[in-house]
Amino acid sequence: MEGYRTDEEQVEQLKKWWEENGKSIIAGIALGLIAIFGWRGWQDHLVTQGENASDLYEQMAADIRDGKGTDIKAIAEQLKQDYTSTPYSTFSSLLQAREAVDKDDIESAKTHLQWVLDNTDNDEFRHLARLRLSRLLLTEGDKDAALSLIEKGDSGKFASSYHELRGDILLQQGDSKAAQDAYTQALATQNSIRGNQSIVQMKLDDLGANQL
Repeated sequence: MEGYRTDEEQVEQLKKWWEENGKSIIAGIALGLIAIFGWRGWQDHLVTQGENASDLYEQMAADIRDGKGTDIKAIAEQLKQDYTSTPYSTFSSLLQAREAVDKDDIESAKTHLQWVLDNTDNDEFRHLARLRLSRLLLTEGDKDAALSLIEKGDSGKFASSYHELRGDILLQQGDSKAAQDAYTQALATQNSIRGNQSIVQMKLDDLGANQL
C-alpha cells in the first residue's frame, strides 16, 4: 500500500504540475509548429514569387524581341510593384535602360538606372547601375555629376571599371595627369573577369605612357 500511495502522490503531483504548466507547453508546441509550417509556407511563397517573376521577365524579353513596347512597360511595372523582392525587378530595369539607350532615350535610361540604385539590395547590380549611369552623364557632358556619382561608390570587385571610368572623366575635364594615374590604377586592379586590359593600355598609350 505504501508503494501505491507513493504512486498516487506522484500522479497527483504530475496532475498539479500539468495544470500549472500544461497550457504553456501546449502553446509552445503550437507556436513551434506554426513557426515550422509558417517558415515552410514562406519559403514556398518565395519560390512561387520567383517562378512568377521569372515567367514575366521571360515574357518581357520576348516582347522586346517582338517590338511590343506597351507590353514591355506593363510587365516592367508589374515586376517593380509586385516582385520587388526578386532580382527580376532589377533585371527588367537594367533591360529597359539598355533598350532606352539603343533608342537614344537617355532620360528614360537614367530613370531606370536610378531605380536600380534606389531599390536593389545587390551590391553588384548597384555598382553596375552606378557605372552605367555615370557613363550616361558623361555622354551628356555632365562631367562633374558623372565623377561625383562614382566617387560615392565602394569599388570592390569593380575597382578597375571605376578607375577606368574615372580616367575617362578626368581626361574630358582636361586633367591628363590624373587620368593617366587612374588608367594605371585600372590596369593594376584588373583581373580575368572584369575589364579589358588592351583598351585601358591604348588609353594610356594615347597619353604617352607605356605600362606594359
